[in-house]
Amino acid sequence: MQDPKNPQKGTYKPLFVPKALEEAQAAKTAQGTQNDDFTPLYTKWAEENERNGGKYLQGRGISIETQRRFKVGFVPSWKHPKNEAEGGGSFSPRCIIPTSKESYLARATDPADTWRAPKVGHAHTFNMKAVSRAAKDTRPVYIVEGEIDAMSLEEIGAHAVGLGSKSYINVFFKALDALAPSLGHVYPSFIICPDYDPPKQGQTEETKAAEREKFIAELGEGLSKRGFVAMPARPFPKIE
Repeated sequence: MQDPKNPQKGTYKPLFVPKALEEAQAAKTAQGTQNDDFTPLYTKWAEENERNGGKYLQGRGISIETQRRFKVGFVPSWKHPKNEAEGGGSFSPRCIIPTSKESYLARATDPADTWRAPKVGHAHTFNMKAVSRAAKDTRPVYIVEGEIDAMSLEEIGAHAVGLGSKSYINVFFKALDALAPSLGHVYPSFIICPDYDPPKQGQTEETKAAEREKFIAELGEGLSKRGFVAMPARPFPKIE
């Protein structure tokens, strides 16, 4: 910025920055890479996954062919972009699962890593294309919480979407509303498959079950309002 008193003098740094401006700048920095297009990196990471043989997901029963279909990548030394920008955090090997061109899941491949599944970018429902495919062959779509669970079902020929979290129900509904006009008059049915999470500290089996039932009810009600048939399935055991 030029010195307003002497434009020829060069630049200067204001001594006072209004608090509102300071907060706005901090908020912008905190967003990190929310709007980045990771497509070039996905290509690079997918190549690395090929060299690695897709070992992590192969060990979980997901073939390299299915991994290619979902553009799964591998990064031997990954750090969250926000941490990298701020100079914090540490590097670790990660399996990269794209959820859109500007968002992905970075799944830890080391069982000892406590930061297991951070996400980068805005929340997106994984594999919404499954809904369009299901409308054509009239088979149901499984709604699961995890992206890897969805790939496991796709591996055996089923249609599945992964919410990414119980808290992303509205993200799924927004994506479904955008997709619905293209489905014509054939709406697929849905089978709701929540994770079976053990109770957290201070939580009982009863309250955990109630939480799961609420999740099923909210999904079922939202789908019903949109003209879709939905039914709950027995919850899958959580795979660590």
